[in-house]
Amino acid sequence: MTTSAYVNVPRDIFVELVKKVEDLDALVETLEILADPDFMKSIKQGEKELNEGKIKELKDVSELD
Repeated sequence: MTTSAYVNVPRDIFVELVKKVEDLDALVETLEILADPDFMKSIKQGEKELNEGKIKELKDVSELD
């Protein structure tokens, strides 16, 4: 037997709760990236190449042409 519970909360409180869940999701994603040594190595290599002028940073998609 499955039971469900519903709680009525004011809309502004609900919106804030959703924002906090989204912030938590973003934090978890960041921690997953930071915990991946290969991914971090790739990021650091890209930053190094950017600083050495080996690659060009694009400010806008239109610069792809």
